[in-house]
Amino acid sequence: MLRPEDIEAARAIGRAVRLSPAQKDRLREIFRPSLTKLNTP
Repeated sequence: MLRPEDIEAARAIGRAVRLSPAQKDRLREIFRPSLTKLNTP
């Protein structure tokens, strides 16, 4: 089960698609634990 902060992180990544690649990379580093949970195949 995702925590509210994980969902917020996912929303932040969703908004990040409109940012520059460097900014997206930085956000991925920050939110990697949440991304790992959300993007498991």
